[in-house]
Amino acid sequence: MKNRFFSLLTLCIAALLFTGCGQQPQEKKEELSTIYYEPKETVEATEKPEVEVEIELKPELELKSETEPEIEEPEENRIETEQSETKTEDIEDVETTEKIEVSIPSQEQYWNLNYFDLYQYLTDCGFENITESTENLGPENSVIYAEYNDWVFSIYTSAYGQYANLFITRKDVTGGFYRAFDYSDDRTKIIIAINKQADMVHQVTIEALEDAIKGIIEFDNSKTHEKPYPIIENFIYPD
Repeated sequence: MKNRFFSLLTLCIAALLFTGCGQQPQEKKEELSTIYYEPKETVEATEKPEVEVEIELKPELELKSETEPEIEEPEENRIETEQSETKTEDIEDVETTEKIEVSIPSQEQYWNLNYFDLYQYLTDCGFENITESTENLGPENSVIYAEYNDWVFSIYTSAYGQYANLFITRKDVTGGFYRAFDYSDDRTKIIIAINKQADMVHQVTIEALEDAIKGIIEFDNSKTHEKPYPIIENFIYPD
C-alpha cells in the first residue's frame, strides 16, 4: 500500500515538474514579446521630430524672405507719379518764366515842366513806327500810333475828346483792350504837351503807359499764353 502511494506521489510530482517546464518557456515567450513591443513604442516616439523639422525649415524661410525681391509699384500708380512729377516741373518752368523782371526807362527823365517827350520815351522802350493821325476829326492830331512787335498802342490826344483814352490791339487778333480810367478823378482832365506840334495828351494816359508796356514785354517773353493778350491791371478786355 505504501509503495502504491509513493508511486502515485512520484507521478504527481513528475507531472507538476513537466507542467512547470512547459509553462516556463511560454512565460519567457510572453516576456520576450513584451520586450519586443516596448522598443517599438520608443521607435514611434522618436520618429516624430516635428519640432526638429520646423527648426530646420525656419532658416530656409528666413533666407527666402531676405532674398525675395521687392514688390514693384503698380504701373498705373507709376504713371500717375511720373505725370505728377512732369506737371510739377512744368509748373516750376512756368513760374520761372512768369517772374521775368522787365526794365524800361523811367518816365521821370522825360519830363520837363508841363512837357513830356512821348516820342523819345516810346523809342527808348523799343517802339517803332510812331505816327499821328487826325482820324478825320479836324486839322489837329487826335491819335498817336506806336508799334511794339505785333502790338499797336493807340494814344488818344485831347483833340479826340475831353477824357483820357489808351487802346491796345494786336495785329493778328480782332479787337483789343483799353485802360479803365476813373473819370470822376480831376486828374483825368490834366493834359500835357508831348511833341513840338504841341499835341496834348492826358497825363493819366502817359502814366498808364508804364504798366501797359511792361505787360506787353512780359507777355512776349513768356512761353505760355492762356489768352491772346496779357492780363494787365486796370485794363478792360473783351468777353
